[in-house]
Amino acid sequence: MQFPIVKDRALEYGFVFEELNLKNKGRILDVGICESTLPFILGGLKYDVYGIDIRPFPIKPPTFKFKLEDIRKTSFPIIFLIGLSLSPQ
Repeated sequence: MQFPIVKDRALEYGFVFEELNLKNKGRILDVGICESTLPFILGGLKYDVYGIDIRPFPIKPPTFKFKLEDIRKTSFPIIFLIGLSLSPQ
């Protein structure tokens, strides 16, 4: 029996939804957003979602705010980044 390949994004989404407190809609910062649909989903669920990437985002996102910048030189306040977790490549 052969199992389908599971992309890391599928695992990431499960982790995010397990860790989020779905009753309290808070702020979320997605770093490296250009390959993710998660901000669209979370924005649709009324979270205050921000995305940051060093690559331009291909469309004007309707459900979150996007910033073209490097996380190492970000304009986001440090308190915003406390919960930030970078997944390994």
